[in-house]
Amino acid sequence: MFQIRRIFDDILPRNRHALEQIQEILRSRFRGLSQANIAKIPDLLRNPFKYDFRSILYVTEIQASGKVRRFAHERGEGNGAGFNVNYPLPEQIDAKTYLETLSRALSHIGHFRPRYLVVCLGLDTAKGDPTGSWKSIVIRGRGSQFILKDFPGAFHVLIVAPIEVRVKRVMESLKLNEEGARKEIARFDDGSREFVKRYFKANIADPINYDIVINTNNLSIEGAASIIVDAAHLLSD
Repeated sequence: MFQIRRIFDDILPRNRHALEQIQEILRSRFRGLSQANIAKIPDLLRNPFKYDFRSILYVTEIQASGKVRRFAHERGEGNGAGFNVNYPLPEQIDAKTYLETLSRALSHIGHFRPRYLVVCLGLDTAKGDPTGSWKSIVIRGRGSQFILKDFPGAFHVLIVAPIEVRVKRVMESLKLNEEGARKEIARFDDGSREFVKRYFKANIADPINYDIVINTNNLSIEGAASIIVDAAHLLSD
């Protein structure tokens, strides 16, 4: 079982162990990197005021052993050698890069010609989440409204708000000025629209693709969540 974990410093032994593995991977796989900069990684994490910058490191590791895994060069082991393909992506990614990477992944899948395909869509578990009284999962985006269009029990929700409301929310959440917020919204909308149009030949904003459309202009997060939960219960009944 793999887990993705954030590392803020090297105080805990498990964090130091992960950092040592990362430094060794960087030294062996990326020989052009400065050795001094690699050695400085723990100090960057533990002393944000010294560098006037807060660094957070994300690692993917095996839960049982704490071994850091999932680099692009890893292609599987033993009988599974050559069957594993990784596409590491940054936390912030534009639509163009995401779509290009997705196309490469789909090309590998098509070449392999699998009999069955299991797709992980980026799942936010619903247990304990205010929007999720379902006993299964909440899937956020990723074309799930089209992939699971006819799936029994699936409930598709479209959340909308006036552009001025969206701008204000993005300014607050991402600490952007108005111009930056509008650009971020345009980037997100264009990427989502292009993704759905390209792979599902559909319009992401068409209400016919959803069971319910909620305008959050005058609704709190809790209010919108309550409507979704009640509507989902009606569907299950």
